[in-house]
Amino acid sequence: MKKAVRNLVLGMKDLPEKGGYWGLLLSKKGVPADLEPASASAIQSVNDRYILFAPSLQASNRGFGFVFGSVIGLAFLSMFVSVLTIYGLYNDAGFVVDRLIVLLILAILGAGFFGWAYVSLRTKVSPPVVLSKRLRRFYYWMNSKDGWISLPYDDVQPVNMVARMYSTAGGSTAYVLAMVDLVPGSRRIRWYLPLAVPHRSIETPERIWAFIRCYMDGAPEYLPPVEAQPAIDDPRADLARMDRFLFGSLVDENHRVVPGVFSKLYVGFVGGTMYWFERAGLWISRTAPRPQWPEEIAEEMALPVDSSAYKVRAPTPAQRLANENALPHMRRRWMVLGGISTIFVLTMFAVLGIPPWF
Repeated sequence: MKKAVRNLVLGMKDLPEKGGYWGLLLSKKGVPADLEPASASAIQSVNDRYILFAPSLQASNRGFGFVFGSVIGLAFLSMFVSVLTIYGLYNDAGFVVDRLIVLLILAILGAGFFGWAYVSLRTKVSPPVVLSKRLRRFYYWMNSKDGWISLPYDDVQPVNMVARMYSTAGGSTAYVLAMVDLVPGSRRIRWYLPLAVPHRSIETPERIWAFIRCYMDGAPEYLPPVEAQPAIDDPRADLARMDRFLFGSLVDENHRVVPGVFSKLYVGFVGGTMYWFERAGLWISRTAPRPQWPEEIAEEMALPVDSSAYKVRAPTPAQRLANENALPHMRRRWMVLGGISTIFVLTMFAVLGIPPWF
């Protein structure tokens, strides 16, 4: 199993035969009768041919790489130009080797950060995970080296993985629904595929899995309506999407911050810090190269969805306005947070890039 995959499963090389501190093994048989199915915002869209899962947080990471790499790269460029302009490579005694060494170090560091920004900008974007009902397979773009990974729905082992997070403020536990593909005849993990973002409730991943099982082997009428999600490729929906994956339950369904000091402080700090990283990430997710769908599902992914037996809950008036970037209170909040984030980003440049000129 690849190192990056091992890190996601807490360093495990083999999947335990029983649940424990790491998480739970979920049932693979039939349609569940003891748990109410729920999409829990894990599903972007559903129709008679496939489930398209909500995108992962990859956009956030790439947005951070692009903005941070560009800003710090510009700061090193400013330092390089200042040394070259103010001091030069010569003094009264002639050529100064030390200054050349400093310029080379600045050039290498600046090139490294600019390279990080470029890679974040132009690396292929992973499409959302797809589950084909006809082929009974998950399709997942792993990376440029491994390409598309196709996992058989009937053979993978679903797990409710424990994700423990620690900080100076304390610890918290969340739960992630994931598919584990094992090496035949063993418990050795070959591929690990998370299908949803971490949830606070231990039941939520199990309810999402119950939804998937009902979709694959049950009747549409037994499934609840899927929550309407902001469009992936519409830039007007960016702020609505940022509300959902940055703030979660701290912002209600109508995009208002829930009452409480903690929620306001959290939204202010995270939003003010992450605004430009997230906006850049969502922009990259629309403009960066994308891999072509595998041949076996390319045709059905290209077909329009005229109708479907699977219901989608209609968005509220506030959600509809938010998805069109026309919800006043959401726009005002993000205008303030965007201003704070702009100051934050400019400060990163100013701390490194301006002092060498004085």
